[in-house]
Amino acid sequence: MEKKPDPIYSRNVLEFVAAANEFCKYAERSSEIKGGELLRIFQRLLPYLYIRASLLPSLEPVFEDGNEKFVTESDWNIIHDSLKKQFGNTDLYPDISDAGPEGPEAIAESSISENLSDMYQDIK
Repeated sequence: MEKKPDPIYSRNVLEFVAAANEFCKYAERSSEIKGGELLRIFQRLLPYLYIRASLLPSLEPVFEDGNEKFVTESDWNIIHDSLKKQFGNTDLYPDISDAGPEGPEAIAESSISENLSDMYQDIK
């Protein structure tokens, strides 16, 4: 009987891990990169990360409680504050949602640094 290969070591998973590692590297070093250059880096990296994530295999969770978190609140705050400082007044943007209590379209203010910090926390 032939053993089925472990999907965790598939090419798609390994390429996602490599893209996630690049994202985390730039998030962690954001204070060393000028804001405009950092935005250009993320503009190229985020679509690639999205594509890699879309190709991940569907797997059943191993643990009922979900995965262990490795990013502390302090780590998150350091990443967030660094990104927010780099983006300056370009950090906030209008976020239009399709449905909400205000009606069919609601406009809220979102933060690039907060969204990127949340992504960092999820993929680190």
